[in-house]
Amino acid sequence: MTELVTEQQAATLLHVSVKCLQGWRSRGGGPPFVKLGRCVRYAVPALEAFVQEAVRRSTSDPGPALPGRPGIRVDHVLEKTGRRLDRLAPAPALPPAKPR
Repeated sequence: MTELVTEQQAATLLHVSVKCLQGWRSRGGGPPFVKLGRCVRYAVPALEAFVQEAVRRSTSDPGPALPGRPGIRVDHVLEKTGRRLDRLAPAPALPPAKPR
């Protein structure tokens, strides 16, 4: 059986706060976790893999695209504003300003 650690132990191993782990769980993008009833546990091999996935060669290196491991979700904002992430596409035209 895989060794499981508590939220506090996982935070200590990763050198982050417990609040940081809780935020990652809420938003997604953090290490995978196990929910046993109301208890949250982390598998040590999963924490090690999470650290290895975070290795970058430069500050501009986005890292590998990992399916099922979202980062910051912006799709709903893009749909709401009618914008796209395509940097070459022109920005949508703004509606005319209302007279004051």
